[in-house]
Amino acid sequence: MQTLSNLTLKNHSPSSFPLRIIAIGDSLIYGYGDKEACGWVERLRLNLMNGNGDHVLYNLGIRGDRTEQVKNRLNEEFKHRGEIKKKYPDLIILSVGVNDTARLGHHQGRNLTHYDEYNQQIND
Repeated sequence: MQTLSNLTLKNHSPSSFPLRIIAIGDSLIYGYGDKEACGWVERLRLNLMNGNGDHVLYNLGIRGDRTEQVKNRLNEEFKHRGEIKKKYPDLIILSVGVNDTARLGHHQGRNLTHYDEYNQQIND
């Protein structure tokens, strides 16, 4: 699997296998706030569909999800998602942390997830 830092699609020709991509995370993945096109993941999916490949992009964003919830969902998605069942995706796009630091939701203006807890969750 490649990370975004070393991902190049130059070597991925239209005749090669379709890419299986998962975008998982919070409302930034979900597309919250983009009433016109349902977010950047949906825009990317449409762009891929208009290309030459039969690429699959799953938008697995859920508004309000914190790091722990995304982490728990990831394993379940691998078990049940048809296109990636018993296979690894070619790319995972991950967005977490926004809801862990939502100070507005806490009555004392503190992060909803303590920094040490968040650090452990992100590194497990």
